[in-house]
Amino acid sequence: MSDFLSIIGNGIKSTTIQLGSTIPHSVLFGSIIMYMITMSISYGVFAIFILELILSHRFISWFITEIYGPAPSKGTNLNCYAGFKTAQEQISRILSGHEYPSYSFFSITAIATYLGFSTFTYSDTLKKMGTEWDSRPAVAYSFIICVLIAFLLVRLATECDRVTELIIAFIVAVICDAIFFKANIALFGDEAVNFLGLPYMVSKNSNGDTVYVCVKNQNNQ
Repeated sequence: MSDFLSIIGNGIKSTTIQLGSTIPHSVLFGSIIMYMITMSISYGVFAIFILELILSHRFISWFITEIYGPAPSKGTNLNCYAGFKTAQEQISRILSGHEYPSYSFFSITAIATYLGFSTFTYSDTLKKMGTEWDSRPAVAYSFIICVLIAFLLVRLATECDRVTELIIAFIVAVICDAIFFKANIALFGDEAVNFLGLPYMVSKNSNGDTVYVCVKNQNNQ
């Protein structure tokens, strides 16, 4: 039993480390590919969101560096650095030099929050679609929380980030995500976050529009 739990734990740890090493670039490339294949506006806007995320972290990192000076080095542990790595194991050859506050945790938090907001936007639709869909938002939120907790524990276990840095990254990521999410909704509409292709239900009383019902022509019966 202990061996089984050890295998599961090591698998989660290695997967989380690899996830932190490639986010958000891998998500950006994947979103662009999915948009080109499906031509779904949600994937296209998601790719734009990732670009906004990268630029915002660069600005935040630059701002903090200008005020407080260079961030402390993360050492020689390659797993602590985000970005695609080259064949040569040299930190100077790793993509993305903007690490503070924790580029990996900032990215995973913002992406998870974005998906959580997207699910919440269509939560009423899922409830009205029946009991088999009603519990799906709660399941999605649970998985999002579990992923964030696992990522947080691994970052602390590998001593890549300090607790203060992770807290700053979390707060800033949620703030940036809320701003970009609202901005993208305002520019592209609710369909921009409709990853599941769900119908968007609007109450007649909320906008006062007339409801038209099409019936068969009595003369053709």
